[in-house]
Amino acid sequence: MKLVSVEIENLRCYQEPIKAKIDSLTTFIGKNDIGKSTVLEALEIFFNNDTVKITQGDENIHSGSSLVSIICEFSDLPQKLVLDSGAETSLNEEYLLTKDGTLKVKKIFDCGKKTPTCEVFIIANHPRANGINNLLELKEKDLQAIVKKEGIECPLKGNPIMRKAIWSSNKELDLGLVELPVTKPKEDSKRIWEQIDKYLPLYALFRVSIESCVIRENEKIAYPDFLS
Repeated sequence: MKLVSVEIENLRCYQEPIKAKIDSLTTFIGKNDIGKSTVLEALEIFFNNDTVKITQGDENIHSGSSLVSIICEFSDLPQKLVLDSGAETSLNEEYLLTKDGTLKVKKIFDCGKKTPTCEVFIIANHPRANGINNLLELKEKDLQAIVKKEGIECPLKGNPIMRKAIWSSNKELDLGLVELPVTKPKEDSKRIWEQIDKYLPLYALFRVSIESCVIRENEKIAYPDFLS
């Protein structure tokens, strides 16, 4: 998976949402204390929360909210995911992608607590029609009940197969932007997130302290030979 953008809201100096696109080489330029390090540290918090941990009070002091949001968008996604039951599926088949075919993962941290908690959501172009908007949260017996009630012809084993059949049998899916919770124990939504988590790219934050100097006009400088 490849990171293509990061969005930050209510983290330290960023009260309003800001979005930074990420490419093969990305550089942040700006004067001191403008928020360059915060963007890099937000990525560390999202991927690891280790070298830089999010802490109580990291929310913007002017917002009145303790919730910090960090959204990462990815391309180059895995083609298939295998759930605990051995059933094979994909992000596209589960309607877990954006209209652009990317994967957006949103993490919300509650910095009002001594040890901030984290909830994870997938922001996707997902079915919103009544009765078919929560299939990822349903147990096998619940999916079987829908298949039988609607008279859908498909095997009654394998949640991904039944979900696909139910969605395919409905002409009006009412696709739209939805934030799907994936960390709470809600059947396949949590299992799918556990599989996605394995494919997330590695991120490492290195800190280097560089001493600054002021050079007076017309001052002669002696450079080491290898810099001449």
